[in-house]
Amino acid sequence: MPAGSGPNLVRERIWEVLDHIVDPEIRQLSIRQLGMVQSVSQPTQDTIEIVLRPTFSGCPALDIIRASVRLEVSRALDWPLEAVNVVYAFDQPWNTERISDSGRASLIRSGISPPADQPGERTVCPCCHSSRVVLTSRFGATRCRQQYLCQACRTPFEGIKPLG
Repeated sequence: MPAGSGPNLVRERIWEVLDHIVDPEIRQLSIRQLGMVQSVSQPTQDTIEIVLRPTFSGCPALDIIRASVRLEVSRALDWPLEAVNVVYAFDQPWNTERISDSGRASLIRSGISPPADQPGERTVCPCCHSSRVVLTSRFGATRCRQQYLCQACRTPFEGIKPLG
């Protein structure tokens, strides 16, 4: 471990790095905003372990995310790549309630509707904020999105599929 970098400073720096690693399929959000980061630990003086929770089983971006996390954390800490271990936890499934408030705001600014997580809550148009929307396809640009049409402003848009 580099001099002057205790475990708390190392973990703090890792959390900062994770704020800037985006999901390759939802580039508007960091993996931290998505709620993918389950834990960051330093099991030994010379190793880091980052546990991530995958958003969707079979997500094609998981290997890319793991490689990005390992590379960026290694660079930020000036540690060897082998010292950074990234694992996926499947003990508790990820759900859309884990998306942070800043993540939801970022989605709306990007024209993507955040998921309606509460029972009875409706999807809202990210353009005019109307709830008069119609699901037009359960298939969007990625496995985690679906397509809608706003009946108020007539704008087609994508929304994150709710999982809870």
